[in-house]
Amino acid sequence: MARIVDALLSLVIPGLVLLHLVLTPYTKVEESFNIQAIHDFLSSSLYLPSFPVNGTVSSPLNPTENFDHITFPGAVPRSAIGAYIVSVITYFVVGLARGLGLAIGLDGEKNNLQLVARGVLGLANAWALRVYMRGLEKAHGKAAGRWFVLFLASQFHVIFYASRTWPNMFAFLLTTLAQRQLLPDQDQGQQASGIWLFLAAGVIFRSEISILLAVHLAPVLLISLSNGIIPFRIIGALVVASLTPLTLTFVFDSYFWGRWVWPELAGVYFNVFQGKSSEWGTSPYHTYFTNFLPKMLKNPAVLLLIGLSVVMRATRSNAIKMICPALAFVMIYSLQPHKEPRFIIYVVPPLTGAAALAANQFSARRSILTNLVTITIFATTILSWGLTIVQLLVSSLNYPGGEALSLFHTHIVSLPHVTTVQNDNLAIVPAYIANVQSQYIASDGQSSEIDQEVLNTLPIEVRNAMLRKEVLDRRRKTLKDTSPTTYVARPNITVHVDVLSCMTGITRFQQRSVLPIPIVRDSATDDQSITKVFPISISYDKTEDAEKLLHPGFWAGFDYALMEEPGKAIGKWVIIRTVYGFAGWNELLRPGDEVETTDSNKGLALQETKQQWSSISRYDMLVFIRTWVRKLSGGWWYGPKMEAKIYILRQVKAVEELV
Repeated sequence: MARIVDALLSLVIPGLVLLHLVLTPYTKVEESFNIQAIHDFLSSSLYLPSFPVNGTVSSPLNPTENFDHITFPGAVPRSAIGAYIVSVITYFVVGLARGLGLAIGLDGEKNNLQLVARGVLGLANAWALRVYMRGLEKAHGKAAGRWFVLFLASQFHVIFYASRTWPNMFAFLLTTLAQRQLLPDQDQGQQASGIWLFLAAGVIFRSEISILLAVHLAPVLLISLSNGIIPFRIIGALVVASLTPLTLTFVFDSYFWGRWVWPELAGVYFNVFQGKSSEWGTSPYHTYFTNFLPKMLKNPAVLLLIGLSVVMRATRSNAIKMICPALAFVMIYSLQPHKEPRFIIYVVPPLTGAAALAANQFSARRSILTNLVTITIFATTILSWGLTIVQLLVSSLNYPGGEALSLFHTHIVSLPHVTTVQNDNLAIVPAYIANVQSQYIASDGQSSEIDQEVLNTLPIEVRNAMLRKEVLDRRRKTLKDTSPTTYVARPNITVHVDVLSCMTGITRFQQRSVLPIPIVRDSATDDQSITKVFPISISYDKTEDAEKLLHPGFWAGFDYALMEEPGKAIGKWVIIRTVYGFAGWNELLRPGDEVETTDSNKGLALQETKQQWSSISRYDMLVFIRTWVRKLSGGWWYGPKMEAKIYILRQVKAVEELV
């Protein structure tokens, strides 16, 4: 039975990581550099064998010329080593999957390559946590490892962050392994490898890891200095050990960025010496202790158990070795004014481990009091896990940009692309964008003209495109039942994506350079039909230049736009979809209250078209849940408030007004 329990527990962390990944598949701007670099490495024919992502492969002569970091370099350079390693693993995972007949990465969002890449990182971090758990088991028994897993599963941040492509989470992988090597049961050789892992994490990914390393080494250094010994051997070993990761990042990232650079040194200069990190906001010194750490540990019992682990005689020595470096790191790093939970994520495993040691002491003893304490700890853990699931569902509402682009693609595919003209065996893909450069070409290569009678049988969107002179000038070809002919449009769609959309979920993985559309050729005299795939090309624009955005000619070149403020799109536009996002926990509805449905862009002379789409947005799901809950509760509801974040706009062209 114990083996079955342990086997199931071994699946809990990776399973939850994948669940969080699937429910929140999009990314935020802080993750942009690495996720875009992973995409670019996968589509580069130099770094990896030719592997087209969404139909694109970069030039082997200058592979980084089209990389995202060249177009959008960001405030400071970051190391691309982690992104490259993930892209290599992703490449082989996808290759294996394709060899098994799974079409991963071949049709865009349906089998999203971004999920695979993030899954690689997430499972790597889950594996590191399991390694740490096994270290606890080795030193303190199986029960300590089980409590560690249960506590970790009830925490939101580590599980949610595990697949996020922040540099912090690449560093988290190494620091978790390093802290495992520094657990009390390890010999000096393993402790040395832990120190090297700290060095690699600090030199390559996040410079603040040097503080975490320093607080772990501080006791040894202080003892040496108190004895009048200058620890040159330790200092020399640190310098030598740092040369490998330093050389690696300097050479690799200098080539990647096209200039000599040590990314983390540039980051320290920008954030610390220039103080630019404060531009992203500042928090009081105590914020990590009074706000972020309690939220990250989630379970109030864990906070209490951390304190008890220092008091209990059986756990005191080892708990102090785990807790003191973690808290010392947080105390020192709190001097940095800009604070975020991800900056101290590395201390969660040792603090959770210390709590697991104390919980193990209660569960190992058999008395009425200890049994009650154990039951209470378990109950609070289950409750915390439930709150974590709620937090996950709410967090999935924070990516309106990614959802907007997905809904935009669904909109394009869902339009009536195929029309059959009675007995002529003529199937037409409508050019639903009025400014599209459409040419209707017969399958035998001969041109034709569509007469007015046939034109009137087609949907209005097809007629709009056919009003263009290059279509009307073509002569109609006599069609034969024995040789059915298919006519298709060759459209190119252009869409502008604004800053908020890019910051809340849109990456190059979501961009579809070619959108496959089904083409059906029917025959009135034959029951058989032929279905083919027709590619529609899409061009994405992410211009941020304020001067360009004020020029009417700039907007004239777009068919669609994803906008936070529709009024900034110059020209005549209609809203075809509104994407909502999380706006706080402040929606309280009482019996009889009506739900506000008006859009936030008050005073805008735009009307939202009523259109039934096959896709259901997260807002639609929330509305369904809210309606269901209000029916059961007699009209009461308290939950997340949603507000309009992104508007999907379609430009009305002059040719449409002629019909």
